[in-house]
Amino acid sequence: MTEDNLSDLIALFGFKKKHELTQHCRQVFLQTDLTRLIQAAKSGQLPWQYLSHHRNLVPEQLSLTEKDLAAIATSGVGHLQPAAQKAVNKIDTIFNQRRLLSGHMFFNANLSDWHFFYFDQRDFATGSNRWKKGPHIHFINKLWPNQTAQGVWKEFCSSPKPRIHAALHIRFRRNGRQARPA
Repeated sequence: MTEDNLSDLIALFGFKKKHELTQHCRQVFLQTDLTRLIQAAKSGQLPWQYLSHHRNLVPEQLSLTEKDLAAIATSGVGHLQPAAQKAVNKIDTIFNQRRLLSGHMFFNANLSDWHFFYFDQRDFATGSNRWKKGPHIHFINKLWPNQTAQGVWKEFCSSPKPRIHAALHIRFRRNGRQARPA
């Protein structure tokens, strides 16, 4: 895929066989292409409608309580009181354990043609990425048997821990540079 080539990204939507799509995804990189695709769909320049959904998933045990907030507010200037330090540590842990999910669905009116991209902030990590090839975006579409646009959308938007199985990985580049291997 050439950098910033919207037509290369739209080519993902044209495959009729999943194995051909899989081969293509192994060879491509995304950069600003997804943003451009979203803008084109929103402005009506493409034959697909567009929906997005964003979630901030914080483990329940890390939710700040009124007691935590009060401890921080009353701790004063200088060294934190023990209860305030505990609340600040909880905030630090939130930043390490939360998931900031972003999903983008492109679809036609009768949902027979649909394509879904999703990722969280961990997918863009360059140093300790879960995927051995580094930063990536997940992709799934109408070619997956036993998957529907409605089912994928519901799982992504409603599940406490969304899991969309067997989605493809598409490598992601930031600012035109290939990400360093993890």
